[in-house]
Amino acid sequence: MRLPSLSTGALLVAGLCVPLAVMAAPPATAAGATPAQQQPPARPPLDPAAKAAAEEFLAQSDFEKLMNDGLRESLAAMRAGTLISRQIDANAAVRLQRSKNPQAWDAALKRIGGAQADVTQQALTEAMPEIKAMAVDTYARNFTAAELHGLIDFYKTPLGHKLLQKLPGIMSDLMTYTQMQISRRAAPMMRERVQPLLRSELAPLLPKEQKK
Repeated sequence: MRLPSLSTGALLVAGLCVPLAVMAAPPATAAGATPAQQQPPARPPLDPAAKAAAEEFLAQSDFEKLMNDGLRESLAAMRAGTLISRQIDANAAVRLQRSKNPQAWDAALKRIGGAQADVTQQALTEAMPEIKAMAVDTYARNFTAAELHGLIDFYKTPLGHKLLQKLPGIMSDLMTYTQMQISRRAAPMMRERVQPLLRSELAPLLPKEQKK
């Protein structure tokens, strides 16, 4: 029995839609759980002084700029078509089709990448107020007001200011390198272990007329 092969178009659509679907999907809950059981345990109220200090700390550290700077290189890779190229080149069938007309594919992937970048930037902009509110609560739960004021004082020093300037680039370099290392090691393991499992698990679920 053989699973039906996907067309190039279907592979592209699947590659673009699956990550969005995964991000949008709500977390699974246990079967039969009531709404009350699904709620996380209540947390103690935040110290108002710590929360005010956390808001001051985020303003001092220019939190929103840090978030945007941290995404800058990823957005540039999207607009250049590099990110989507890496994703689709993992599939041998798509890679073969691309090799037949690389210039047209490169132009198309840059357009797709530009759309990816626009959507990502818009999503971050729309989510920023909620992200900042969550960051305030997180800092207020993990640091006292006095500790946060100590961090604020540190970021006012030349060394603290340098750390703020360098941190987005450092984290971006680390994430890029980490993704590259994971992708390089995971690709052959995916072919050897996940693809055979995919076939064996899905074959019994396909209609009989497709099991050819």
